Order: sequence, then structure tokens, then C-alpha cells
Amino acid sequence: MPVKAVPGHRRKLSTAQTTAVRRPARPPPILEGIVMSLTGLEVFDETLHKTNTWLKEIEQELGPDRRRAYQALRAVLHCLRDRLPINEAAQLGDQLPMLIRGIYYEAWHPAGKPERIRSREEFLAWIDAHLAKAAGPVDPKDATRAVFQVLETHVSAGEIRDVMQALPEQIRALWSRPQSVL
Repeated sequence: MPVKAVPGHRRKLSTAQTTAVRRPARPPPILEGIVMSLTGLEVFDETLHKTNTWLKEIEQELGPDRRRAYQALRAVLHCLRDRLPINEAAQLGDQLPMLIRGIYYEAWHPAGKPERIRSREEFLAWIDAHLAKAAGPVDPKDATRAVFQVLETHVSAGEIRDVMQALPEQIRALWSRPQSVL
């Protein structure tokens, strides 16, 4: 039987009723000198931090727009992944931070790979077609160079060398690293 509310009168609740009452979650207190976890799992906090670092570095090249940086990262990684031989694509994926690795492997169908993209123009056209226009206009060449620069900064030199060797010379020329590295 429902109980009528009486204005100005607080009804005493039973123990079962008080435990059922939902209180809004309070954020944990910020203690000076203690780093608080954003997610509750260090591995997730670390991958979020690394992903944000990569996006900020791409933003430094493309301008301060996080969506544009994400779209550039996604389009270039997908094109690169689809152009590489399967084993090399997997080896590159192994060196990416967990969250970026998920973006990299998103919708990947390795059958029929690598794509037969041989020229710089074909490579940039593929990237241009996969850049989300909602994020604003992005030059595919600028996007490619920004993402390649971030890869060079955060992926081992040996893996970058292997990736570059797997690409045709015209696409290899988009990397900032000198050709003599090969």
C-alpha cells in the first residue's frame, strides 16, 4: 500500500528501504601528491594517455582539432595497414598502443591484402576518400606526413624501416626519414 507524503514530515525508512535508495555517485577526492586513476585500471589509463599524446602531436601538424587529428590517424593507419603485406601489418600493429591498435584493426579483412596501391597519388587518393569530411577539410598529404611522423616518434626504428621497405618508393617518399635509412 503506497504511503502518502505529508509536507514537512520525514518518514523513517526501514533498513531494506534505505539500502535501496540510490545516492548520486561522488567523484573520489583528489588527494595532493596521489595520482588518481581515470578508469580504475592502469592499463586503460596508460593507453588513453598515449593516444592523447599521439593526437596532440598530430594536432601540432594539422591544427588544433581533435576530431581532425583522429580522422587523419584512422584514415592513414587503415591505408597503410591495407597496403602492407599481412605479416608486416601485424608486426606494426603489435607496436601500437592498445587503443590505437583497436583503431588500426577496426574493420580489417586481411584476405586479398596487400592492396595494389603503387603510386603516391593512389595512396593519397585512398586516404582522401576515407577522411571524414565532417571533421573539416584535411589535406591527405599533410595528414599522411603528420601520422608518419608520429609513427616514427613512437614505433621502433627497426619496425619503421621494415614498413618503409614494404612500400613502393613513391609512397616511401612521404616519410620524413631519409631514404638512406633503408
